[in-house]
Amino acid sequence: MLRRIRSVLENREAGSVLIVTMMIVLIAGGLTIVVLQSSMLTNRDSGVDRQRTVAVDAAESGIDATYAAIQSSSLNPPCTYPSTGTSDVKAFPDPTQVQATITYYDKNQTPLACPLSASAVPAAALIKSTATTQAIAGATNRGVRTMEAYVSLVPIYGNGFNRAIYGKTTIIDGNKSAVYQNSDGSSADLYSDGDIICGNNEVFQGSVIAPNGNINFQNGCSATVSGDLWASGTVTTQSNVTINGRVISSGTNVNLSGNTSVGQTVIANGTIAWSGCSASKNNCLQNMKTSAPPAQKQPFPILRGTSSTTDQWVAAGYQLKGPTAGSCSNVMSDIAAYAGSTTPTLYEVPASCGAVAFSKTNINFKSNFALFAYGGINTSNSVSFTNGAAGGKTLNLYMVVPYDAVASVPCASGAGPVISTSQQFSMDSSLNVLWYTPCDISLSNNTSTNMHGQIFSGSTVTVGNNMSMTFVNTNPLGIDPTSLPTLSYRVDILYKRETHS
Repeated sequence: MLRRIRSVLENREAGSVLIVTMMIVLIAGGLTIVVLQSSMLTNRDSGVDRQRTVAVDAAESGIDATYAAIQSSSLNPPCTYPSTGTSDVKAFPDPTQVQATITYYDKNQTPLACPLSASAVPAAALIKSTATTQAIAGATNRGVRTMEAYVSLVPIYGNGFNRAIYGKTTIIDGNKSAVYQNSDGSSADLYSDGDIICGNNEVFQGSVIAPNGNINFQNGCSATVSGDLWASGTVTTQSNVTINGRVISSGTNVNLSGNTSVGQTVIANGTIAWSGCSASKNNCLQNMKTSAPPAQKQPFPILRGTSSTTDQWVAAGYQLKGPTAGSCSNVMSDIAAYAGSTTPTLYEVPASCGAVAFSKTNINFKSNFALFAYGGINTSNSVSFTNGAAGGKTLNLYMVVPYDAVASVPCASGAGPVISTSQQFSMDSSLNVLWYTPCDISLSNNTSTNMHGQIFSGSTVTVGNNMSMTFVNTNPLGIDPTSLPTLSYRVDILYKRETHS
C-alpha cells in the first residue's frame, strides 16, 4: 500500500517537473525571440544611424570636392559636381552617391546663369551637396543628408601679355617678317580673335592661334611655324609651309596644299584635304571633335591713362610728365629731354595735341620710358630709338595709346588713334618695346637688326617689309585686372553646415 502511494507521488512529481521544464523552455524561447527581435531592431537602427553618419561625411566630401573643382577651373567654373550624374563614394557596407549644385553670385549678390558667360565675374558661390545611401531591408528611410557651404571667390589672374603679337580682330603678316621666341624659351605666339593671314617668307617661333577665326597661309605664303596652327575656323595653306607642331581646326576643315609639311597630327572637326595623310601613320584625324584653342576668351588687356593707372607707375618710381606749359609744340623736345633723364618717365600727351609724330630724329633713352599718346603715334623719314643707359643696361620702352582714348574697342578699321612706323624705322635690340593701342597697328620698313618686345592691338595688326622681332614680355604696370585671363579662383569658406533643404 505504501509502495503504491509512493509510486503515485513519484509519478505526480515527475509530471510536475516535466510541466515546469516545458514552461521554462517556453519562457526561454519567448525571451530568445524578444532578445532576437530587439537585437535585429537595434542592429537595423544602428545601420540607419551609420548610414546617416556616412551620408553626412559623404555630403561634406562633395562640398570639398567642389571647392577643388572651382579652384582648379579657369574659364569655365563648374555648375555641378560632378559635371554629369553622381559621384560614388566608397563607404562599405553602405554604397553612397553624391551630387552637388552650385549657384554663383556677382559682387551685388545677383545670381549668375551657369555656364557663366565670358563677361560674368563671380564673387561668391552657394554649394549644396546631397549624399544618398542605399535603403536597408526593413527600414522605411535611408541615409540622405545635405550639406551646404557659402564661399567667396577671389580670381587669380594670369599674364595678359604672354603673346608676341595680339591682334583682336585680324593679324596680317606681310613680307619677310620673323617672330622669334624669347631667350628663355618662351614661345612667340600669334593670337587673334579674328583671322590670321600670312604673306610671304615668314618665320614664327611659336604657335599661331585663332580661337574664333580662320588661319590663311595662301597666296604664295612661305612660312615656318615651330608650334601649332590652331583655329576654330578653317586652316588653309599653300606653297612652302612647314609646321613642326599640329594643325587643328576645332570647328570646320583643314585644307593643306603645295609643299606643306606637318611634324605632328592634323585634326579637323570636319574634313582634311592633304596629300600627306597616311593610314599607316594615322596622322590625319577628321570628323574629330576637339576642344577650342587654349587661348579662347583671352581678353584684350586694358591699359588706361587715368590716374588709377598712372598712380601705379608713379609708385614704381616713374615721374609723371606732360607737355611743358601745356603747349603741344613742346612735345617732341620734351620727349627727347625726358628720355635723356636717368629717372624713369611716363609722358602723357592729350588727344588735343594730335598724334605724336617722330620724323628724322634719334631719341636716345637713358632710363625706362612710357609714352601715353591719346592721339596716336607714328614715325617716318629715318627715325631711330637707341639705348644710352650706363653700362649697356636693357631698358623698357612703352609706346601706348591708352585704352580710354576711344569710346569702344575694337576701333573701326583705319579709324581712331593708330600706331604706325614706316620709312627706315629702327631701334636697338637692348630696348624692349611694347606697342599698344585699342586701334590699328601697322609696322613696316623696319631696318633694325632685331626688335625686342610685343605688339598688342585692340583691332588689326599689320606687319611686313623686313620686320624682325624677338618676343619679350614687357610686363606693363596698371593693367585692369578684370581684363586679364582668369587662371583659377581662391575659395574662402564663409560657412559650412548641414541643411534639410
